[in-house]
Amino acid sequence: MKKDKKNQKQYTTESKNKQKKYDSIPENKNSVFEKEFDKFVDKGTESLLAVIYIDGNNMGEKVKNVTQGKSDYTSGINALRNFSKQTNKDFVENPIKAITEKLTELYNNAKDEKEQKKYLFRKIISGGDEITIVCNAHAVPYILEIYFEKLSESGNNSACAGVAVFHSHDPFADVYEIAEACCEMGKKQAHLEENKGKNYIDFHYCHAGITNSLEIIRDTQEKEYTARPYEYSGSWKEFIKYGKLLAENGKRSDVKALGEAVVNGESYYKEELRRIESRDSKNNLTELFENEDNIKKMIFDISIVYDLWFA
Repeated sequence: MKKDKKNQKQYTTESKNKQKKYDSIPENKNSVFEKEFDKFVDKGTESLLAVIYIDGNNMGEKVKNVTQGKSDYTSGINALRNFSKQTNKDFVENPIKAITEKLTELYNNAKDEKEQKKYLFRKIISGGDEITIVCNAHAVPYILEIYFEKLSESGNNSACAGVAVFHSHDPFADVYEIAEACCEMGKKQAHLEENKGKNYIDFHYCHAGITNSLEIIRDTQEKEYTARPYEYSGSWKEFIKYGKLLAENGKRSDVKALGEAVVNGESYYKEELRRIESRDSKNNLTELFENEDNIKKMIFDISIVYDLWFA
């Protein structure tokens, strides 16, 4: 942006087109749909948002199957058009409708305006098998559950989701790249022959700005401690189950201490577990202790997003 000789603001064509597109978005007729990111959060107390990037699996193979045997142009084009319409319905329209309905229900039942903000979201990009959503970071588990449950109803479809949790002032382009990279982490697993048809979820919490690629962060900081990515119908549901178990029967300080102990080493982890177990007089956390070796990395991941998704 610059000023002309009359000291009036001038805008580039790109900026004008962006503003035009923004202005074309209809006014909020649904309580959980919000255009402005700053309104998603309670500024001054918490300003955490999330980008959720979802992309369908093995779509190239599906396109090939759809066009197989179509010997003329017309039948090939019609097959592709029908496939595209159905794909958009399965991966975008139906899930977004279900997400909107569920978040609206939670929004309407919220105790106050602060809690209502936790269920706000905005669909940024969508088309075919791809969708990008920005939401209050607290809403992520609800959105992912509804999305994949709805997708499972559509037949032989699967997808991977990448989630980047970030502060509202972080550069959106950098955050979006992290979400895409998380999705790619899931796709590396989904592309394995034994995982064909499975849905994967990966996430990253952008704590203090974004200075490296996700691949570098994982290799240098988290590789030995994290269980990500998660397969939706299996390990993801285990992740959610143990997160809720700790939230209902443990203390925040215990969860954070366990996460730190995982990083510090096996002896620290075991010692922390025994300390917590000694105070579990009602045996509410027995399942956790019985599986402590298998879920160590999962506990590290839970500690990262505990305040947002479980507390």
